Amino acid sequence: MGRGSGRGLTLVYGFALALVLAFAGTDLGALGQTNKAPTVEIALRRSVTLPAGLTFAPGIADDGLPVGATVTTLWTQVSGPGVVTFANPAVAATTATFSAPGVYVIRLSANDTQLTGFREMTVTVTGTMANKAPV
Repeated sequence: MGRGSGRGLTLVYGFALALVLAFAGTDLGALGQTNKAPTVEIALRRSVTLPAGLTFAPGIADDGLPVGATVTTLWTQVSGPGVVTFANPAVAATTATFSAPGVYVIRLSANDTQLTGFREMTVTVTGTMANKAPV
């Protein structure tokens, strides 16, 4: 075993290598890799005619860091003239319905517990809503 000094600490080499890596902020399971945000692949533009909705089957990719983390997803409405309702906003493969015609921007975010990646989609909704009798 040897001795060395770094960042104001005197360490004993051998088992201390793990301590040095942990102290430097390196994920021990990845040795030398840097965590990157998950990537999201969805179409940039879609269109739909009311009253139909859209079904999404996006691609989510992650580098596996941090080790043991689960990637979570979330659909959100960024803009639009009405309300977007997602069947399950916490599931990447879901459906959405739109309350009114117009141009909407929706976002799918993917988070690996440390970093978030996202992609936005512009949806053009045409048609008219059925006139419903007051309740």
